[in-house]
Amino acid sequence: MDKIKLVFGIHNHQPVGNFDYVFEWAYKDCYLPFIEVVEEYPEIPIGLHYSGPLFDWIEENHPEYFEKLSRIIKAGKIEFIGSGYYEPILPMIPEWDRLGQLNMMSEYIQEKFGSYPRGMWLTERVWEQSLASSMAKSGLEYTIVDDSHFKAAGIKDEDLYSYYLTEDQGCLANVFCSSEYLRYSIPFAEVNTIIDKLLRLRDKGKELIVYGDDGEKFGVWPGTNKHVYKDGWLKDFFDALLKHKDDIEIITFSEAIDTLKPKAKVYIPNASYREMMEWVLPIEEREKYDKLVEHFKGTEDEELIKHMIRGGFWRNFLSKYYESSDMYSRMMQVSKRLRNLEKKKKLFQEAKKKLYMSQCNCPYWHGVFGGLYLNHLRYATYKNIIEADYIIEKETHKAENWLNIKSGDFNLDGYDEISMSNEKVKLYVKPDEGGMVYEFDVLRKGLNVLDTMTRQKEYYHKEVAEASYAEADGEESIHDLKIAKEKGLEKEIVYDWYKRKSFIDHLFLPDVTLESLKKNTFWDKGNFVTGEYDFSINKKRNNVSVDLEKKGIIYGDDRERDFYLKKIFTINKESGTVAADYLLRNDDDAPVNLLFGVEFNFALLTGDAEDRFYEYASGRRKLGDSFKTDEIQEIGIEDQWMGVRFDLKFGKPASIFAFPIQTVSQSESGFEKVYQSSVVIPVWRLDLKPGESTEFQIYIDVIEK
Repeated sequence: MDKIKLVFGIHNHQPVGNFDYVFEWAYKDCYLPFIEVVEEYPEIPIGLHYSGPLFDWIEENHPEYFEKLSRIIKAGKIEFIGSGYYEPILPMIPEWDRLGQLNMMSEYIQEKFGSYPRGMWLTERVWEQSLASSMAKSGLEYTIVDDSHFKAAGIKDEDLYSYYLTEDQGCLANVFCSSEYLRYSIPFAEVNTIIDKLLRLRDKGKELIVYGDDGEKFGVWPGTNKHVYKDGWLKDFFDALLKHKDDIEIITFSEAIDTLKPKAKVYIPNASYREMMEWVLPIEEREKYDKLVEHFKGTEDEELIKHMIRGGFWRNFLSKYYESSDMYSRMMQVSKRLRNLEKKKKLFQEAKKKLYMSQCNCPYWHGVFGGLYLNHLRYATYKNIIEADYIIEKETHKAENWLNIKSGDFNLDGYDEISMSNEKVKLYVKPDEGGMVYEFDVLRKGLNVLDTMTRQKEYYHKEVAEASYAEADGEESIHDLKIAKEKGLEKEIVYDWYKRKSFIDHLFLPDVTLESLKKNTFWDKGNFVTGEYDFSINKKRNNVSVDLEKKGIIYGDDRERDFYLKKIFTINKESGTVAADYLLRNDDDAPVNLLFGVEFNFALLTGDAEDRFYEYASGRRKLGDSFKTDEIQEIGIEDQWMGVRFDLKFGKPASIFAFPIQTVSQSESGFEKVYQSSVVIPVWRLDLKPGESTEFQIYIDVIEK
């Protein structure tokens, strides 16, 4: 029999905004030992992909690693695989940005290592057919998707052991099929089991098999450093491949294209890897999907059903999580505006780099990886978006002090929002949803203090209570691990019925408690939290404002009662102060005796650090504390690490409820609790006779340090 050819491809990535210690840990436990083993086996060629954020970090912190890579390249062992530089989901971004990101990576590899990549790593294997023409325009010949992609296109199992040709708009591209068996087996199965599988495929006359998967499996995933290096799995695997070199030939992707013909031409449906398409499903649909899979488990039709049914579509993460959609739409705004800056080369390049960094995929979705739930990743994304936008704003207005207000569908949900800004702050107001402020940017700090997460039900929450509190041994995939990073997490699971933003208008019963607010078990007596407000915008020489009003109701035991609320947000030309003027009126013939509260959220990365705190008349408290104050005139929320402070001031003394929002989510290392924001709710007693009204004033002073 002829040899079966094996292509071995590794994808290494760390996201924009990840902690420096994580980069260093991953480098020492994974990236460095892996390449040291590769260097010991000059007969085994490897396809290597590094994302731009990882390249940048290694070049700055461990330039000796590049020297090592260069030596191995000269020995002819490594083929670099390109990609979008900052690891974007390519179909998610405009082709203008796709081509820019792809070319940026190719040029970097050419400059640093002297070889222009012929193929690209497809981020999260998210495929849409338009990528074929984008690849061709970038001079890239191939990419890698999963065998499930091909099966969705109707390709039979026996025809998966080759590569295929595809086309878009007359442009051709080659597509390799990464084996699910190898992805799940390497490096978890016994080496002999994998070799036996390859030999059986050889005996059946199969031509080519491809392994393409995350390099982090070789040292970063729980327990794998010991398993792969200390226990010697990787060397054992390479030794076994060399032992069977008469039966298994290891080649690169480029060698496969140069020596083998494509099997056929195929058009691949929109898809990602199987798990991703499960994660994106709404919970109810995921339950139906799993019920069907479970029904056929262990039957002769299991494999048939597994590949005939499919999950969802990656882009629906943007509808599953409004937080993802808000980031995406904000990024798209900047991308469109950036093109107008192209003639200003220096500014254009500076803003473009920040835009590209904001397109890093990790915080836009959530599965077994923390992704969207990791506040430091979202912070980095917004920081780059805001800083790019600030460059564009300064160039657009040609003045140090500008003032702007406009309406439009900024978050791409079919409703108009209002954007109001000066040189210091930018606010986005959502009239159709409580008249809330859903984004609050401190422009020169690159901070969106409303980069929050709403606590919502996740499919895996039912497994949290049963999760073990133990160390992983590295012989089990993270897709199968059920580990809790701390005990009692199931008690921390709370769900919100509204978005955790700011200027959210509540009508509470007089006996509302701190605990009921924290657990979201309180009864809101009005329909203002999520209700639609009418609005009008006003622009004067020295200030801009938006008027929001709603003829709403108060829910009673016997009937609904009419109640009117108006609020006006104002910012001035040269000030970092946001003013809110409230008018509340009882339009019913019965008295109103309630508490009126306005909710604010402050997303400042951690609630436990000493340099992030509340400050008011009674002293200081950490942002992670829960407390209630007596009536006070103001309270400060300060982040000394970011160098910013928010002073909340009230026209009438208010009592304060304050508590943290923490989510329970999953990451590759287990279920974990993540701080998302600190809630501050000033409340006032509301005793209004029929037809009576009252007014409140709230000011937020933004102080940059």
